[in-house]
Amino acid sequence: MESVDLPLLTSMLENEQIKRLLTAIALNNDQAAYKELFLLLHSRLKQFAYSILKSGEEAEELVSDLFIRIWEKRDQLTTIESPLLYFYTTAKNLAFNRIAKLKRQQNLAPEEWLVQLNSIYFDPEQLMMTEEMMRQIRQAVNDLPPPVQDHF
Repeated sequence: MESVDLPLLTSMLENEQIKRLLTAIALNNDQAAYKELFLLLHSRLKQFAYSILKSGEEAEELVSDLFIRIWEKRDQLTTIESPLLYFYTTAKNLAFNRIAKLKRQQNLAPEEWLVQLNSIYFDPEQLMMTEEMMRQIRQAVNDLPPPVQDHF
């Protein structure tokens, strides 16, 4: 009798389960399937993202972003051949993008992020004009019908 590679078999079965969930999400907008997919993968993807980002908060945000993308691109989900590979690769790419973005922010020159002293907030005349403009905007919003005000 041949030996069975259990991790490989488990991965294959899981990929098939995930494909079924993705199909239900893609074709039927199935929120129950989406929730099941979330429960199945969330903690593992978060742990994977944490291993790269070294921040629980960043890892949580990344996985949330990934699941939002899944829902937004649900019509394309049936084309994914290897869902586990796809999700881990996407998580890895999102993590590397976050790291690159953080490094770019850290490398900004001081003159790029310091507020210039001649800004309107340091000019009393401009500050008064801004305050008056804000008062007029508030008044205009208050003059709108209540349902419309909710959007402001």
